[in-house]
Amino acid sequence: MTKLLSASRPLEERILDSFPSGDYAMTALLQLVDIVESDAVESAAVECVPSPRMLINPAFVAAHCPTSDSLLMLVMHELHHVLLGHTRQFPRVTPIDNLVFDAVINSMLCRLFPDPNCRRFFTDL
Repeated sequence: MTKLLSASRPLEERILDSFPSGDYAMTALLQLVDIVESDAVESAAVECVPSPRMLINPAFVAAHCPTSDSLLMLVMHELHHVLLGHTRQFPRVTPIDNLVFDAVINSMLCRLFPDPNCRRFFTDL
């Protein structure tokens, strides 16, 4: 169920609230020690290091993630880089590698979350 997110709440709190209870990706999220708000990335990214941090641009979230579904898709996309081993197996990801990884992940997420409110995050971008 889509709910509008209050921009006045801390981003990390809004991310945790966007996850459905019992979601398998919660384990991957909790393995990320830090969720860091950063304008060093255009949207969001996970670091390709043994203990990756998730970097999220708050301006991107403000512009493109007004609902819990859209924020969930952004975070799930980045978590799938961790779940699929991209952060461990590919220490130097090329732009082509990342494009392929992103396409595969977005396809997986559209199948896992077929609700139009979730898919809209990808189709609107």
